[in-house]
Amino acid sequence: MQIPVRYLRNIYFVNPRGGSGLLDAVGRSRGKLEQESGDMSMSTIIAIAVLAAAILIIIAYRQTIGAKMVRVRLANEDLETILMKRVVLEGYQPTAEGLSRIISGKSREYDLKRTDLMNESQVLDVIFTKVIESDLITQELRADLIKRLSPMLKVVEADQVKELSLSGKGS
Repeated sequence: MQIPVRYLRNIYFVNPRGGSGLLDAVGRSRGKLEQESGDMSMSTIIAIAVLAAAILIIIAYRQTIGAKMVRVRLANEDLETILMKRVVLEGYQPTAEGLSRIISGKSREYDLKRTDLMNESQVLDVIFTKVIESDLITQELRADLIKRLSPMLKVVEADQVKELSLSGKGS
């Protein structure tokens, strides 16, 4: 004889290990079923909270790195602008020491490491390129600027080769 499911809802059972409770339609204890589903939703909430915290940490970290990259870009652009103005408009003749001090000052101003910015050779390369590219500089002035920058490029590059050879011997 089969008992309809609707009658099973109200049947009490005695657990051989002790305790009793109501059976649901599939024969499980209602108390255990409710407890398991409660634990599952709590663990789901915890998992979502941990995942959200991890995502927020990653976003904050990327924003920090992004801010530093923006500061590096702005500092390098500022270096280019300052030197271009001084070399072209005022006839400034950059020296290795002068370039090094300007770069160090900009690194402090933008709260960066000195190595994050362009080195002296790279700065001179950019200035040399801008002088060549500019349509606003007359041909005579361009020739004069190239004459003045060329020896400085050789000096700075020779200093860098010397530094590289010294750092290679120390390793």
